[in-house]
Amino acid sequence: MSKLVLYDHIESQNGYKVRLALSNLKIAYEFRQMDMMGGEHKKDWFLKLNPHGKIPTIQDGDVSVWESNAILLYLGRRFAPNNLIPQDVTKLGIMLEWIFFETSMLQTSLQPLRFISIFIPKEKQDQAEVIKLKEKSMKALKTLDEYLSKHKFLADDYSMADIACYGQIFPAPEFGLDMSQFKNIKEWQKRVESQPGYIEMRAKVVA
Repeated sequence: MSKLVLYDHIESQNGYKVRLALSNLKIAYEFRQMDMMGGEHKKDWFLKLNPHGKIPTIQDGDVSVWESNAILLYLGRRFAPNNLIPQDVTKLGIMLEWIFFETSMLQTSLQPLRFISIFIPKEKQDQAEVIKLKEKSMKALKTLDEYLSKHKFLADDYSMADIACYGQIFPAPEFGLDMSQFKNIKEWQKRVESQPGYIEMRAKVVA
């Protein structure tokens, strides 16, 4: 079996979700750090793997998969059996609900807010956009926090949904979001971080 290759960047939140899942699953893989500033992701060879020219993208033999949550679901089935994809259909539905919540709410608020706050000089930031993103972020976090007041994990047991949401939420303090009011999220983060195979976002990746 050929080794799985992950095309990624160490600062990518979406890429981190995939790296965390691979570590949780104890799957060996080759990490390929993409030169995003140099436009490597727009090269013809990469566009053959991902026509949208985005990271993360995985190559598994002759198969390439892109979109981070699609990769999570692929890995869960590809390396079954494991505990990251529920077998119970009700829990599976709940897991998918929170994965889609991560796509529609967290990726569209926390991720651009992090990019603006960290990678764009303050004098060039659109403050109206920052305020809008913060409001959307806080609304999404409140929804999640209320749910976690009654649930240990998003689908009751640790799953790909927790990996997806955690990957967007954990760096929130880095870009100025006050997480102190979300006590249930903070406790849930500790539970995620206690899982076997947990790694931090910028952990050294061994190819």
